[in-house]
Amino acid sequence: AQTQIDANARNRLILDDGSNKQNPATVPYPAPELSASNTLRAGYTVRDVEGVLEVRYGAWRIQPVPGAAAPTFDARANPRTKAPARDAHANLRVASFNVLNYFNGNGLGGGFDDPNNRGAKNYQEFVRQDAKIVSALKALDADVIGLMEIQNNGYGELSAVRQLAAKLGDSWRVVDPGTSRLGGDAIAVAMIYDSRKVEPVGRAATLAIDDKNRQPLAQSFRRIGGKQALTIAVNHLKSKNCPDATNDDLDQGDGQGCWNPTRTRAAAKLADWLAGTPTGVAGQGVLLIGDFNSYTYEDPIRLLESRGYRNLVSRWIGDKAYSYVYNGEAGYLDHALASLPLASHVKAVHEWHINADEPVALQYTLAYKTAAQQQTYYAPDAYRSSDHDPVLIDIALPGGGR
Repeated sequence: AQTQIDANARNRLILDDGSNKQNPATVPYPAPELSASNTLRAGYTVRDVEGVLEVRYGAWRIQPVPGAAAPTFDARANPRTKAPARDAHANLRVASFNVLNYFNGNGLGGGFDDPNNRGAKNYQEFVRQDAKIVSALKALDADVIGLMEIQNNGYGELSAVRQLAAKLGDSWRVVDPGTSRLGGDAIAVAMIYDSRKVEPVGRAATLAIDDKNRQPLAQSFRRIGGKQALTIAVNHLKSKNCPDATNDDLDQGDGQGCWNPTRTRAAAKLADWLAGTPTGVAGQGVLLIGDFNSYTYEDPIRLLESRGYRNLVSRWIGDKAYSYVYNGEAGYLDHALASLPLASHVKAVHEWHINADEPVALQYTLAYKTAAQQQTYYAPDAYRSSDHDPVLIDIALPGGGR
Protein backbone atom coordinates (compact mmCIF):
# COMPACT_ATOMS: atom_id res chain seq x y z
CA ALA A 1 0.00 0.00 0.00
CA GLN A 2 2.76 2.43 0.89
CA THR A 3 4.49 1.73 -2.43
CA GLN A 4 1.31 2.68 -4.28
CA ILE A 5 0.89 5.82 -2.18
CA ASP A 6 4.44 6.88 -3.02
CA ALA A 7 3.90 6.16 -6.73
CA ASN A 8 0.69 8.20 -6.77
CA ALA A 9 2.52 11.16 -5.23
CA ARG A 10 5.27 11.00 -7.86
CA ASN A 11 2.72 10.81 -10.68
CA ARG A 12 0.72 13.84 -9.56
CA LEU A 13 0.82 17.04 -11.64
CA ILE A 14 -1.49 19.91 -10.66
CA LEU A 15 -3.00 22.16 -13.31
CA ASP A 16 -3.16 25.39 -11.32
CA ASP A 17 -5.22 28.51 -12.07
CA GLY A 18 -2.53 31.15 -11.60
CA SER A 19 -4.22 32.58 -8.52
CA ASN A 20 -3.50 32.40 -4.79
CA LYS A 21 -7.05 33.38 -3.86
CA GLN A 22 -9.14 31.02 -1.78
CA ASN A 23 -12.64 30.42 -3.12
CA PRO A 24 -12.21 32.62 -6.21
CA ALA A 25 -15.27 34.07 -7.89
CA THR A 26 -14.42 32.18 -11.08
CA VAL A 27 -12.95 28.71 -11.49
CA PRO A 28 -11.65 28.74 -15.08
CA TYR A 29 -11.68 25.00 -15.70
CA PRO A 30 -13.33 23.79 -17.83
CA ALA A 31 -13.65 26.91 -19.99
CA PRO A 32 -15.35 29.26 -19.75
CA GLU A 33 -15.85 28.36 -16.07
CA LEU A 34 -17.01 25.61 -13.75
CA SER A 35 -20.75 25.21 -13.18
CA ALA A 36 -23.30 22.50 -12.46
CA SER A 37 -23.88 22.16 -16.20
CA ASN A 38 -20.18 22.44 -17.08
CA THR A 39 -18.61 20.04 -14.61
CA LEU A 40 -15.04 18.79 -14.35
CA ARG A 41 -15.12 15.11 -13.44
CA ALA A 42 -12.21 12.99 -12.31
CA GLY A 43 -11.17 10.92 -15.30
CA TYR A 44 -11.53 13.66 -17.89
CA THR A 45 -8.53 13.91 -20.18
CA VAL A 46 -6.86 17.22 -21.00
CA ARG A 47 -4.84 18.52 -23.94
CA ASP A 48 -3.50 21.81 -25.30
CA VAL A 49 -2.03 22.79 -21.95
CA GLU A 50 0.36 25.73 -22.14
CA GLY A 51 2.03 27.03 -19.00
CA VAL A 52 5.03 27.21 -16.70
CA LEU A 53 6.12 24.04 -14.90
CA GLU A 54 7.14 24.72 -11.31
CA VAL A 55 7.35 23.26 -7.82
CA ARG A 56 5.24 25.08 -5.23
CA TYR A 57 3.95 23.98 -1.84
CA GLY A 58 5.72 20.65 -2.28
CA ALA A 59 4.01 19.70 -5.55
CA TRP A 60 4.66 19.97 -9.27
CA ARG A 61 2.29 22.43 -10.93
CA ILE A 62 1.58 23.99 -14.29
CA GLN A 63 0.72 27.68 -14.02
CA PRO A 64 -1.18 29.08 -17.02
CA VAL A 65 0.44 31.64 -19.30
CA PRO A 66 -1.56 34.91 -19.56
CA GLY A 67 -3.22 35.17 -22.93
CA ALA A 68 -2.79 31.49 -23.79
CA ALA A 69 -5.75 29.48 -25.03
CA ALA A 70 -7.59 27.53 -22.35
CA PRO A 71 -6.80 23.80 -22.11
CA THR A 72 -9.33 21.42 -23.61
CA PHE A 73 -10.99 18.82 -21.40
CA ASP A 74 -12.54 15.73 -22.96
CA ALA A 75 -15.60 14.49 -21.07
CA ARG A 76 -15.87 11.35 -23.19
CA ALA A 77 -13.28 9.64 -21.00
CA ASN A 78 -15.67 9.63 -18.02
CA PRO A 79 -19.07 11.15 -18.83
CA ARG A 80 -22.03 11.49 -16.53
CA THR A 81 -24.34 8.52 -16.92
CA LYS A 82 -27.88 7.53 -16.08
CA ALA A 83 -28.46 4.91 -13.39
CA PRO A 84 -27.57 1.37 -14.52
CA ALA A 85 -30.55 -0.59 -15.82
CA ARG A 86 -31.69 -3.63 -13.89
CA ASP A 87 -30.38 -6.96 -15.03
CA ALA A 88 -33.03 -8.67 -17.14
CA HIS A 89 -32.83 -11.84 -15.02
CA ALA A 90 -33.09 -10.09 -11.64
CA ASN A 91 -36.31 -9.64 -9.66
CA LEU A 92 -34.91 -7.61 -6.76
CA ARG A 93 -32.65 -4.57 -6.55
CA VAL A 94 -30.91 -3.54 -3.33
CA ALA A 95 -29.00 -0.26 -3.05
CA SER A 96 -26.53 1.16 -0.56
CA PHE A 97 -26.09 4.92 -0.28
CA ASN A 98 -24.22 7.20 2.11
CA VAL A 99 -26.37 10.35 2.14
CA LEU A 100 -23.77 12.84 3.42
CA ASN A 101 -25.15 13.76 6.84
CA TYR A 102 -28.78 14.12 5.84
CA PHE A 103 -30.24 16.10 8.76
CA ASN A 104 -33.78 17.49 8.67
CA GLY A 105 -33.44 19.52 11.89
CA ASN A 106 -36.61 19.22 13.95
CA GLY A 107 -38.64 18.09 10.95
CA LEU A 108 -40.61 21.33 10.91
CA GLY A 109 -38.18 23.58 9.08
CA GLY A 110 -36.09 24.55 12.11
CA GLY A 111 -33.63 23.05 14.55
CA PHE A 112 -30.61 23.33 12.27
CA ASP A 113 -28.69 25.25 14.94
CA ASP A 114 -28.58 22.16 17.17
CA PRO A 115 -24.95 21.57 18.25
CA ASN A 116 -25.21 17.92 17.16
CA ASN A 117 -26.20 18.86 13.63
CA ARG A 118 -23.67 17.64 11.05
CA GLY A 119 -25.60 18.47 7.91
CA ALA A 120 -27.38 21.45 6.40
CA LYS A 121 -26.74 24.64 8.37
CA ASN A 122 -30.20 26.07 7.73
CA TYR A 123 -33.48 25.27 6.03
CA GLN A 124 -32.36 26.76 2.73
CA GLU A 125 -29.39 24.40 2.59
CA PHE A 126 -31.59 21.47 3.60
CA VAL A 127 -34.01 22.12 0.74
CA ARG A 128 -31.08 22.07 -1.67
CA GLN A 129 -29.62 18.89 -0.20
CA ASP A 130 -33.01 17.19 0.00
CA ALA A 131 -33.73 17.78 -3.68
CA LYS A 132 -30.44 16.21 -4.71
CA ILE A 133 -30.73 13.19 -2.40
CA VAL A 134 -34.33 12.48 -3.44
CA SER A 135 -33.38 12.79 -7.10
CA ALA A 136 -30.61 10.24 -6.63
CA LEU A 137 -32.72 7.79 -4.61
CA LYS A 138 -35.56 7.82 -7.12
CA ALA A 139 -33.17 7.17 -9.98
CA LEU A 140 -31.74 4.07 -8.27
CA ASP A 141 -34.92 2.12 -9.08
CA ALA A 142 -34.30 0.02 -5.98
CA ASP A 143 -36.71 -2.07 -3.91
CA VAL A 144 -34.68 -1.84 -0.69
CA ILE A 145 -32.21 0.94 0.13
CA GLY A 146 -29.69 0.97 2.95
CA LEU A 147 -28.74 4.47 4.11
CA MET A 148 -25.72 5.75 6.02
CA GLU A 149 -25.14 9.15 7.63
CA ILE A 150 -28.77 9.99 8.24
CA GLN A 151 -29.82 11.97 11.29
CA ASN A 152 -30.35 9.71 14.28
CA ASN A 153 -33.65 11.23 15.40
CA GLY A 154 -35.91 8.23 15.58
CA TYR A 155 -38.66 6.84 13.39
CA GLY A 156 -41.64 9.11 14.00
CA GLU A 157 -43.37 11.44 11.57
CA LEU A 158 -40.78 14.18 12.09
CA SER A 159 -37.74 11.92 11.76
CA ALA A 160 -35.31 12.35 8.89
CA VAL A 161 -35.70 8.80 7.63
CA ARG A 162 -39.49 8.79 7.65
CA GLN A 163 -39.76 12.14 5.91
CA LEU A 164 -37.18 11.06 3.33
CA ALA A 165 -39.00 7.80 2.61
CA ALA A 166 -42.28 9.66 2.13
CA LYS A 167 -40.70 11.76 -0.61
CA LEU A 168 -40.04 8.61 -2.66
CA GLY A 169 -43.74 7.78 -2.83
CA ASP A 170 -46.68 6.57 -0.78
CA SER A 171 -45.54 2.95 -0.94
CA TRP A 172 -42.18 3.53 0.75
CA ARG A 173 -41.75 2.30 4.33
CA VAL A 174 -39.09 2.52 7.04
CA VAL A 175 -37.54 -0.43 8.88
CA ASP A 176 -38.20 0.41 12.54
CA PRO A 177 -36.20 -1.59 15.12
CA GLY A 178 -38.54 -0.49 17.90
CA THR A 179 -36.07 1.86 19.56
CA SER A 180 -36.21 5.63 19.96
CA ARG A 181 -32.79 5.95 18.32
CA LEU A 182 -30.19 3.62 16.81
CA GLY A 183 -27.19 3.94 19.10
CA GLY A 184 -25.77 7.08 20.62
CA ASP A 185 -24.16 8.80 17.64
CA ALA A 186 -25.65 11.83 15.91
CA ILE A 187 -25.86 9.79 12.70
CA ALA A 188 -27.17 6.29 12.09
CA VAL A 189 -27.80 3.74 9.40
CA ALA A 190 -31.34 3.17 8.18
CA MET A 191 -33.28 1.01 5.76
CA ILE A 192 -36.26 1.88 3.57
CA TYR A 193 -38.22 -0.29 1.16
CA ASP A 194 -40.95 -0.20 -1.47
CA SER A 195 -43.93 -2.07 -0.02
CA ARG A 196 -45.26 -2.74 -3.52
CA LYS A 197 -42.24 -4.93 -4.21
CA VAL A 198 -41.13 -6.51 -0.94
CA GLU A 199 -42.38 -7.20 2.55
CA PRO A 200 -40.39 -7.58 5.78
CA VAL A 201 -40.40 -10.95 7.52
CA GLY A 202 -39.13 -11.77 10.96
CA ARG A 203 -37.99 -8.91 13.17
CA ALA A 204 -35.78 -5.89 12.66
CA ALA A 205 -32.57 -6.38 14.62
CA THR A 206 -29.61 -4.29 15.72
CA LEU A 207 -26.40 -4.82 17.68
CA ALA A 208 -24.62 -2.45 20.06
CA ILE A 209 -21.06 -3.19 18.89
CA ASP A 210 -19.18 -0.46 20.79
CA ASP A 211 -19.13 3.31 21.15
CA LYS A 212 -17.14 3.91 17.95
CA ASN A 213 -18.89 1.99 15.17
CA ARG A 214 -22.48 2.77 14.23
CA GLN A 215 -24.98 0.07 15.13
CA PRO A 216 -25.93 -2.18 12.21
CA LEU A 217 -29.54 -2.71 11.21
CA ALA A 218 -30.77 -6.03 9.83
CA GLN A 219 -34.11 -7.03 8.33
CA SER A 220 -35.25 -10.01 6.27
CA PHE A 221 -37.40 -9.46 3.17
CA ARG A 222 -39.25 -11.52 0.61
CA ARG A 223 -40.84 -10.42 -2.61
CA ILE A 224 -44.59 -9.80 -2.47
CA GLY A 225 -46.20 -13.19 -2.96
CA GLY A 226 -42.83 -14.94 -2.76
CA LYS A 227 -41.76 -17.77 -0.49
CA GLN A 228 -38.02 -17.20 -0.10
CA ALA A 229 -36.38 -14.44 1.91
CA LEU A 230 -32.98 -12.83 2.27
CA THR A 231 -31.54 -10.81 5.13
CA ILE A 232 -30.04 -7.37 4.51
CA ALA A 233 -27.72 -5.80 7.08
CA VAL A 234 -26.75 -2.12 6.77
CA ASN A 235 -23.46 -1.02 8.31
CA HIS A 236 -21.28 2.02 8.90
CA LEU A 237 -17.94 1.33 10.56
CA LYS A 238 -15.65 3.84 12.30
CA SER A 239 -14.01 6.38 10.03
CA LYS A 240 -10.26 6.64 9.42
CA ASN A 241 -10.05 10.07 11.09
CA CYS A 242 -7.39 10.05 13.78
CA PRO A 243 -8.49 12.35 16.63
CA ASP A 244 -8.71 10.40 19.92
CA ALA A 245 -7.08 7.28 18.43
CA THR A 246 -4.61 5.58 20.78
CA ASN A 247 -2.32 2.54 20.85
CA ASP A 248 -3.07 0.04 18.07
CA ASP A 249 -5.81 2.30 16.71
CA LEU A 250 -3.22 4.89 15.69
CA ASP A 251 -2.16 4.98 12.04
CA GLN A 252 0.33 2.13 11.63
CA GLY A 253 1.64 3.40 8.30
CA ASP A 254 0.21 0.44 6.39
CA GLY A 255 -2.34 2.44 4.43
CA GLN A 256 -5.32 1.44 6.58
CA GLY A 257 -5.47 4.67 8.55
CA CYS A 258 -6.55 5.04 12.15
CA TRP A 259 -9.01 2.80 13.98
CA ASN A 260 -8.32 -0.29 11.87
CA PRO A 261 -8.40 -2.71 14.88
CA THR A 262 -11.69 -1.16 16.01
CA ARG A 263 -13.19 -1.70 12.55
CA THR A 264 -11.83 -5.24 12.38
CA ARG A 265 -13.30 -6.17 15.77
CA ALA A 266 -16.62 -4.74 14.63
CA ALA A 267 -16.51 -6.89 11.49
CA ALA A 268 -15.91 -9.99 13.63
CA LYS A 269 -18.80 -9.13 15.95
CA LEU A 270 -21.00 -8.48 12.94
CA ALA A 271 -20.21 -11.88 11.43
CA ASP A 272 -20.86 -13.64 14.76
CA TRP A 273 -24.15 -11.79 15.21
CA LEU A 274 -25.44 -12.58 11.75
CA ALA A 275 -24.46 -16.23 12.13
CA GLY A 276 -27.03 -16.36 14.93
CA THR A 277 -29.89 -15.35 12.58
CA PRO A 278 -30.86 -12.17 14.50
CA THR A 279 -33.98 -11.52 12.41
CA GLY A 280 -35.25 -15.03 13.06
CA VAL A 281 -35.19 -15.86 9.33
CA ALA A 282 -32.48 -17.91 7.62
CA GLY A 283 -33.80 -17.77 4.06
CA GLN A 284 -31.41 -17.57 1.13
CA GLY A 285 -28.61 -15.92 3.07
CA VAL A 286 -27.29 -12.52 4.08
CA LEU A 287 -26.33 -9.39 2.15
CA LEU A 288 -24.03 -6.96 3.96
CA ILE A 289 -24.07 -3.42 2.58
CA GLY A 290 -22.83 -0.06 3.72
CA ASP A 291 -19.86 2.19 4.31
CA PHE A 292 -17.22 0.01 5.95
CA ASN A 293 -14.57 2.75 5.87
CA SER A 294 -12.21 0.01 4.70
CA TYR A 295 -10.76 -0.55 1.27
CA THR A 296 -10.83 -3.87 -0.57
CA TYR A 297 -7.75 -5.50 0.88
CA GLU A 298 -7.95 -4.10 4.39
CA ASP A 299 -8.40 -6.25 7.47
CA PRO A 300 -12.17 -5.83 8.09
CA ILE A 301 -13.07 -6.91 4.56
CA ARG A 302 -10.59 -9.78 4.58
CA LEU A 303 -12.03 -10.96 7.89
CA LEU A 304 -15.56 -11.01 6.50
CA GLU A 305 -14.32 -12.91 3.45
CA SER A 306 -12.66 -15.43 5.75
CA ARG A 307 -16.03 -15.90 7.44
CA GLY A 308 -17.65 -16.97 4.18
CA TYR A 309 -18.82 -13.69 2.65
CA ARG A 310 -18.16 -12.99 -1.02
CA ASN A 311 -16.97 -9.53 -2.04
CA LEU A 312 -19.52 -8.71 -4.73
CA VAL A 313 -17.94 -5.45 -5.88
CA SER A 314 -14.62 -7.20 -6.40
CA ARG A 315 -16.32 -10.12 -8.14
CA TRP A 316 -18.45 -8.06 -10.53
CA ILE A 317 -16.45 -4.86 -11.07
CA GLY A 318 -12.88 -5.84 -10.26
CA ASP A 319 -9.78 -3.78 -9.60
CA LYS A 320 -11.20 -0.68 -11.29
CA ALA A 321 -14.00 -0.35 -8.74
CA TYR A 322 -14.30 2.84 -6.70
CA SER A 323 -17.02 4.68 -4.82
CA TYR A 324 -15.03 7.42 -3.11
CA VAL A 325 -12.21 9.79 -4.04
CA TYR A 326 -9.98 11.24 -1.33
CA ASN A 327 -7.23 13.71 -2.23
CA GLY A 328 -7.34 12.54 -5.82
CA GLU A 329 -7.06 8.83 -4.97
CA ALA A 330 -9.97 6.51 -5.76
CA GLY A 331 -11.08 3.33 -4.03
CA TYR A 332 -14.20 1.84 -2.53
CA LEU A 333 -15.29 2.06 1.08
CA ASP A 334 -18.85 1.11 0.13
CA HIS A 335 -19.25 -2.64 -0.05
CA ALA A 336 -21.69 -5.40 -0.83
CA LEU A 337 -20.81 -8.80 0.62
CA ALA A 338 -23.03 -11.86 0.30
CA SER A 339 -23.05 -15.14 2.16
CA LEU A 340 -22.47 -18.18 -0.03
CA PRO A 341 -26.12 -19.20 -0.51
CA LEU A 342 -27.07 -15.71 -1.67
CA ALA A 343 -23.98 -14.98 -3.78
CA SER A 344 -25.07 -17.51 -6.40
CA HIS A 345 -28.31 -15.56 -6.97
CA VAL A 346 -26.61 -12.20 -7.65
CA LYS A 347 -26.94 -11.19 -11.31
CA ALA A 348 -25.19 -7.81 -11.40
CA VAL A 349 -23.44 -5.26 -9.19
CA HIS A 350 -22.96 -1.61 -10.15
CA GLU A 351 -21.41 1.54 -8.76
CA TRP A 352 -23.18 4.59 -10.12
CA HIS A 353 -20.52 7.30 -10.34
CA ILE A 354 -22.62 10.38 -9.62
CA ASN A 355 -20.59 11.75 -6.72
CA ALA A 356 -17.00 10.62 -6.27
CA ASP A 357 -15.91 12.05 -9.63
CA GLU A 358 -17.70 15.38 -9.25
CA PRO A 359 -16.26 18.63 -7.82
CA VAL A 360 -17.03 19.25 -4.15
CA ALA A 361 -18.13 22.76 -5.11
CA LEU A 362 -21.25 21.32 -6.72
CA GLN A 363 -22.63 20.08 -3.39
CA TYR A 364 -25.69 21.74 -1.86
CA THR A 365 -23.77 23.92 0.59
CA LEU A 366 -23.83 27.72 0.41
CA ALA A 367 -20.65 28.60 2.32
CA TYR A 368 -17.58 29.98 0.52
CA LYS A 369 -19.54 30.68 -2.64
CA THR A 370 -20.52 33.97 -4.19
CA ALA A 371 -24.19 34.70 -4.69
CA ALA A 372 -23.73 33.84 -8.35
CA GLN A 373 -21.96 30.55 -7.57
CA GLN A 374 -24.75 29.54 -5.20
CA GLN A 375 -26.93 29.49 -8.29
CA THR A 376 -24.58 28.28 -11.04
CA TYR A 377 -22.92 25.53 -8.99
CA TYR A 378 -26.25 24.04 -7.96
CA ALA A 379 -28.73 21.79 -9.73
CA PRO A 380 -31.49 19.73 -8.06
CA ASP A 381 -30.18 16.54 -9.62
CA ALA A 382 -28.30 13.45 -8.46
CA TYR A 383 -24.80 14.67 -9.33
CA ARG A 384 -22.69 15.43 -6.26
CA SER A 385 -25.66 14.69 -4.03
CA SER A 386 -23.14 13.05 -1.68
CA ASP A 387 -19.43 12.29 -1.50
CA HIS A 388 -19.97 8.53 -1.91
CA ASP A 389 -21.34 6.73 -4.95
CA PRO A 390 -24.31 4.38 -4.47
CA VAL A 391 -23.86 0.65 -4.95
CA LEU A 392 -26.59 -1.39 -6.69
CA ILE A 393 -27.07 -5.15 -6.35
CA ASP A 394 -29.43 -7.02 -8.69
CA ILE A 395 -30.61 -10.39 -7.39
CA ALA A 396 -32.74 -13.21 -8.78
CA LEU A 397 -34.39 -14.30 -5.55
CA PRO A 398 -35.98 -17.75 -5.89
CA GLY A 399 -39.41 -18.58 -4.57
CA GLY A 400 -41.69 -16.70 -6.95
CA GLY A 401 -43.61 -13.54 -6.18
CA ARG A 402 -44.43 -10.59 -8.31
